[in-house]
Amino acid sequence: MKFEGIYTPVITPYREDFSIDYDRLAEIVDFLIDGGVHGLISAGTTGEYYAQTMQERVDLMKFIKQRIKGRVSLTVGTGAIRTEDSIEYAKAAVEIGADAIMIATPPYAIPTEREMHCMPWRSIESRIYPLFCTTFRIGWVRIWVKSISIGLGVHPTSVRSKKARGILTACTC
Repeated sequence: MKFEGIYTPVITPYREDFSIDYDRLAEIVDFLIDGGVHGLISAGTTGEYYAQTMQERVDLMKFIKQRIKGRVSLTVGTGAIRTEDSIEYAKAAVEIGADAIMIATPPYAIPTEREMHCMPWRSIESRIYPLFCTTFRIGWVRIWVKSISIGLGVHPTSVRSKKARGILTACTC
């Protein structure tokens, strides 16, 4: 998979009773694809993912994957406060056939450099799964890319990382 083009995070529409509006979600997915995006992101880092239950996030990724019908790629965000939850999201993403996994540092927490070296690849289900790394803190991206390179070694996975200011960096481990 190549990370090229426009990858748009998908917002989650809700009904007045706070349940997910899947009819509206289908319209949003189709609108984005018809608009020419190259890929969609479920549970990106700036959306409402942090307020959703694990089941809601898994249901959303499944629904979006089915709605895409192979027209564009799907990247699934696995970010969570708890590493254990992030691992479960990564497993679910692999199970539904996501095209890539987005891993992120925990929001609102400041892990140590050692913890940052350990976190990313604990969340990775497959050593050759395409990764998109993002962080909420400036300067952390280099540590993540370095730790992924060290942890995974040389293989064909393309890793992309986004700094908090939106600068996309590429490296191949």
